[in-house]
Amino acid sequence: MKYLKIQSKGEIDINAFTLLGASTKKKDDSKIGFFGSGLKYAVASLLRNNIEFRIFSGETEVTFGVKPIKFREEEFNKIVVGGEVTSLTDAMGGDDWDEAFAPIREIYSNALDEDSDSTVKITENINPEATFTKVYIQMTSEMQDLYDNFDMYFLSKRSDVMFSNDFGAVYPATNKKKRLFRKGILCFSSNAVAFFHYNSSKFEINESRTLKDEWYAKRDIARCWGACSNVASIAEIVDVLNVGHKSSERYLEWSHVEFSDSWLSFCENKKFYAIEHEMIFNDYDKRNRIRLPLSMLGKLIRQYGDSIDVLGLSKDDPDEAIHYIKNPSQTLMNKVLDAISILRNTRYVERFNDPKIRIANFSDEYKAATIKDGVIVLASKLDSMTIHEIAKILIEENEHILSGYGDETREFQNHLFNLYFEELTRKELDQIEDKENIFVDLTESK
Repeated sequence: MKYLKIQSKGEIDINAFTLLGASTKKKDDSKIGFFGSGLKYAVASLLRNNIEFRIFSGETEVTFGVKPIKFREEEFNKIVVGGEVTSLTDAMGGDDWDEAFAPIREIYSNALDEDSDSTVKITENINPEATFTKVYIQMTSEMQDLYDNFDMYFLSKRSDVMFSNDFGAVYPATNKKKRLFRKGILCFSSNAVAFFHYNSSKFEINESRTLKDEWYAKRDIARCWGACSNVASIAEIVDVLNVGHKSSERYLEWSHVEFSDSWLSFCENKKFYAIEHEMIFNDYDKRNRIRLPLSMLGKLIRQYGDSIDVLGLSKDDPDEAIHYIKNPSQTLMNKVLDAISILRNTRYVERFNDPKIRIANFSDEYKAATIKDGVIVLASKLDSMTIHEIAKILIEENEHILSGYGDETREFQNHLFNLYFEELTRKELDQIEDKENIFVDLTESK
């Protein structure tokens, strides 16, 4: 019979198979395991799936078996270790542990924690040896597939790391599928397109040894890229994002990144635009520019200012792009002129002196207008609004200029209320001929 042999230096303590939750690795960040349940679940999985296995601690074999027991009219199999009946059953772990990878992952991880030079081989010979722990597992077709694709599950034999830092390590994804590794052991995989594989001790896992939260993993991967000091690797990720593949890398949480100076060296002589702004700029504007996610470009601008040339974005407003239109529609121009004429025929003319106005497309499809350097910038989509609606927008933006208060602030709200109240008060007082007699009349009425 062929076996998958996992070998490591040191002789395993039999208690490792019986004490659930007992782990001496929880405070050692260099170790893979810390739950204290992996070996027990691995043994349970092999037993209930009738996969033959033998484990030797030095020259002594640790034997395993099951003993049926009835509990509340249901049958269970208690696990027997070294002739002693334990309180553990072969039902532990459940379906998550029935794939071939699960028990191999735990046994090999345990071996690596004890001996970084642990080996995994196929053999037909059972050969116990003093000062070694050897585990022999029956070679099923699933085990063979795992062995043939070992690098897709474990990184211990891979030497093609592109770079590494405090946040993790990056490897090329030979299968172009998303795979995340925690301390060299696969903890997440999907069919999503990915151009790189990632390994990080910061990935949090649950007791099933799978990734606990994908959002935090996206953040940690982005931080790993941000800390990269290898310009060649930076060029690779930029090329992946620029080409237009909807890869996993495009959706990383770039806004939480602190970029290394190598990123500035790479970016400062190049021009960019945001993928999300693809439709608001024409091909002429975008020529010779690299496209990257808006969250990445926004963070680069915040960190390095205008040293990063991004179409439509600036240090003052790194999240929203504005594309000015040289020849706006005549319909909109006529409506804006009519709106200005209406305002100049009201008392508001006192506050609306020689306005400067430009027309643009905004990356925010819901934005109607904004202020840039004292200029009112109107959205081109306003050509569908009425003249009176445009006049109201002009008032709002003009008051932003005069007051200096921003959108959706309490200060701006109070400013508008004060203007409204002053206008009401002025109107009422203009209608009163004798402001002194009103108080006399009120007194006499009493």
